[in-house]
Amino acid sequence: MIEVNNVEDVLTFALVAKSGSFAQAGKKLGLTRSAVGKRIARLEKSLDVRLIQRTTRKLSLTDEGKVFLQHCELVVEQIEQAYQVLQQRKGTPTGKLRITAPIVLGASFLNQIINQYLTLYPQVEVEVSYTDSLLDLVSEGFDLGIRIGDTVANNQLWARYLGEYALVAVATPRYLASSTKIKEVADLAQQQLLVFYNFNFIDLPWHFRQEGKLVSFHPREAQTMQRANNAQLLLDLCLADKGILYMPWFYVASYLKSGELVQVLPEYELFSTPMRAVYPSKSNLSPKVRAFIDLLVNSVSFQQLQQH
Repeated sequence: MIEVNNVEDVLTFALVAKSGSFAQAGKKLGLTRSAVGKRIARLEKSLDVRLIQRTTRKLSLTDEGKVFLQHCELVVEQIEQAYQVLQQRKGTPTGKLRITAPIVLGASFLNQIINQYLTLYPQVEVEVSYTDSLLDLVSEGFDLGIRIGDTVANNQLWARYLGEYALVAVATPRYLASSTKIKEVADLAQQQLLVFYNFNFIDLPWHFRQEGKLVSFHPREAQTMQRANNAQLLLDLCLADKGILYMPWFYVASYLKSGELVQVLPEYELFSTPMRAVYPSKSNLSPKVRAFIDLLVNSVSFQQLQQH
């Protein structure tokens, strides 16, 4: 197996052969003349053959050296091409971009971002997994994940804060007309709740704010509840008068605007939770990932998502 030293020595030999001088090759490599000579000697020793004839006035290749150089030039050319390809990839997004994100983000705005991204960078192939399960980015080969709430508990991942979005409790007018009055958060205990459970099958508390203070209610205290880890199913149940739903504002905004849903406990302030982009590598963030995150943050649809 070829070692790193062998590769360095081969490249050094090629430069010496082309320049005809240890000193000139040393300048290009940032090495002294003697260091170049040591590399050539090491290469000749590993090959057990003399490649260069040395005299006080000039250098010349042996027959073996000439044959070796022909093959070395092909290797050097391939290495140079590899460097050029990587340098080009640093600036231009290319390749496959694998993204995972919660279902609620798909139709709400992320589909629009992906469409814009592919228009800007047609050389990228995007693969998206919309799921309300928390996937392991590293083991499953994802380049980027969009996470909502405090769900970045992995020391293998880096995160970029994207912003905040509000959560709101909603129900149909028909459901509210048939249920007991809801004047404060504690009254939710007498209601039918439609509950989203997270990737650990845990029912998350419903948070509200009153005069700046956090007021929380745990769904398990409710009279009845329907649980699912699929936001669309819960929304469908809510629209069918099956109970109260606690979801991101942007996910139900169109239904609030049309009057199909109304806000529950409107006198309370909305609770906001963070959204982050997470990725496995910080130092070597590829152009395709960086470009997607930048487009996401600067997009009008994403900025509107944070409004309520």
